[in-house]
Amino acid sequence: MTGWRARAACAGQQDLFFDGRREATAQAVCAGCPVRPECAAFALASGPEYGLWAGMSQAEMRLRRTGSPGRSPVIRISRPRGPCRKAA
Repeated sequence: MTGWRARAACAGQQDLFFDGRREATAQAVCAGCPVRPECAAFALASGPEYGLWAGMSQAEMRLRRTGSPGRSPVIRISRPRGPCRKAA
């Protein structure tokens, strides 16, 4: 394990973060973690299906990604600037 994961407070105890019965214990480990911002960015970008990441449950991650519970993420597509050109 290298990078931010090697410096995480949870290094070596990942099983804790996939056991819903121990969520409070896992969140306590995350609370003092020095790499919590990196973990949160990874989790929000990759959208893992299971586990607690950066102290966030799946529902909390979904809410942070979409802005409201149960909504799909909104992808904004900007209009092209200038005239459209056909590929040659």
